[in-house]
Amino acid sequence: MKIMRYLLAAALVLSIVGCKRNNEIVKDYPELESLTNTTWWSYDNANDIYYDITYQTDNTGVMLGYREQGRLNEVVNRPFSYTFTPATANINAIVRIDFEDGQHYGGWLAPKGIYQINLQDVYLIQLYETDAEGEVIYNIDGTMKSTLQMWME
Repeated sequence: MKIMRYLLAAALVLSIVGCKRNNEIVKDYPELESLTNTTWWSYDNANDIYYDITYQTDNTGVMLGYREQGRLNEVVNRPFSYTFTPATANINAIVRIDFEDGQHYGGWLAPKGIYQINLQDVYLIQLYETDAEGEVIYNIDGTMKSTLQMWME
């Protein structure tokens, strides 16, 4: 019984030593002051479409969709206008997209370093389908009608 206690104590000491905590390196990324001349990526899992979303200089942009990751066969071309409000002290940056076909999205931009895609820190924009006044549209069951998520390294 005495040997069991020694073995148990040794195992406990080794497990505590083995749990030494590594200091995490916190990276500091710049806040985005503008979306101008940036390209973001998205993927529609339900329809298997890879998207490139480009924000141009004159508050317009285009969302291009492709059937394959290599972006060879364009299947979606949706021009849009957008507004961007940079982040302030305790408020995330705000993004609004109005597609030419009449669909509207609004949401926020998360700073780089909060989310990762493929183990890479990314800026992330989360948008929700809205009506023309900016109110989120819900289905009868209470779920959001449509969301759009895009990221940029």
